[in-house]
Amino acid sequence: MIIDKSGIPADKWRHPDHAECEADLGRQLSDSHRRNEICIHEACHFLYLQKVGAVAPVLCGPRISYNPETDQMEGACASVCAPELKGKGLPPLSAALVSAAGGIAVEVLTGSPRKGNETDLKKFLTAGEGKKTESELRELWDKAETRIRSDLSDLEFQNKIRALAEKFETQLVREGKWDALLPLKG
Repeated sequence: MIIDKSGIPADKWRHPDHAECEADLGRQLSDSHRRNEICIHEACHFLYLQKVGAVAPVLCGPRISYNPETDQMEGACASVCAPELKGKGLPPLSAALVSAAGGIAVEVLTGSPRKGNETDLKKFLTAGEGKKTESELRELWDKAETRIRSDLSDLEFQNKIRALAEKFETQLVREGKWDALLPLKG
């Protein structure tokens, strides 16, 4: 497995969190059940990015970066983004849909607790600071969750998520990396 560490400045390679973060990513990605949850989580984010208009979402992962504000390493097994939207943002409800989708998909499709939703909610609230009140943002999040649950009642949509998650996992397991894996049609 290749972990992207390009987000770590040279003077932080010996940071105390580095080895722990790397070991945690390795543990999560070595566990087939957890890896499946991660792939479902990211597949649903990917499909919702497409639903809200992203033309070429990209899957990235695993990576470790350094946050100078907290002096901590931050690891991610995977993430999706839409480079064409960078700096443009999404309307608040669209952003809530994309952000909330992964955790709900994991809960609905695997029966596991919503993995990653706390982080996704925190990022959504942080991104919305100054644009809407926290109460308004949480209301949008709740609306998004309701819509996602409705969408996930469609077996065809569930199968689409599972098929894309399988592609993500196959790439990770066979290639050992996700570098520039996609875009790929959802």
